[in-house]
Amino acid sequence: MKTQKERRHLKNQLTKQFALYDGLVNKASEVLQQYTCSSECSALCCKLNPICFEQKEYYKILEAVDAGNKALIEERTIKLQSVQIFDAKEYGKEIVQLIEDNGPFKTFLAPCPLLNGSDKCSIYQNRPSVCRRYPFEFARFDLFKDFSESVFMLKACDIGIEVAFDYGCWQILSNSGDVSTTLHIVLEFFKGWAKYRTLKEMPTCAMVIDEPNTALEGLLEYIISNQIKIRLARRCALLRFVGQHLDKSPSEDEIAELLADIKKLQ
Repeated sequence: MKTQKERRHLKNQLTKQFALYDGLVNKASEVLQQYTCSSECSALCCKLNPICFEQKEYYKILEAVDAGNKALIEERTIKLQSVQIFDAKEYGKEIVQLIEDNGPFKTFLAPCPLLNGSDKCSIYQNRPSVCRRYPFEFARFDLFKDFSESVFMLKACDIGIEVAFDYGCWQILSNSGDVSTTLHIVLEFFKGWAKYRTLKEMPTCAMVIDEPNTALEGLLEYIISNQIKIRLARRCALLRFVGQHLDKSPSEDEIAELLADIKKLQ
């Protein structure tokens, strides 16, 4: 068993981790409020992916549904045992309980039992945070790692592609990171999305993005400070560039030309 000082240190660290995580989820939700899912969305993310979410959300959902849906949810839900629990046991019951209260311990088996006959969420206003932040996906936490140094993923779907192209334009305009690397990431993400979209399957590809706080804050500022018609024009310019380089790497001159095209769209 760990000492009281060690237990107190880990408790403070975990509390900080959970606060950072909640902050990222809120920022991701702010970003996604700027986008609208297509009316033709076939809800593949809800049909083909198990939906893992916090235990406290599970009970909140059960309170909000009728008896029939409650029985269906209970039947199609499994409880996960986090590997973090085993690492935390030597710190005592208080730490274990803290992780259980905040960890993702409930999973809806696919397809989600809350989809109605029109492929719409029947508890949309009360849906769990994992659904609110999709197509963003964050690692929940690592017991012994600073979460602020983590990365997050952008999953491939129609909204994910819109976000990816806005992210690419923001990176280019802000000179944040290497432009060639950014273009390569967007290109590979688009190729994965196009392949699975053609097959009408759920994409397994994702864009990995470093420095989640900086990325989300910068992306949100970019979206808010630019009119939609300007963002759409920049997306189109980047899309044309990506389409021209699906099978070949862009030259430095072509990259420079793209940068000039995007920067003049103001």
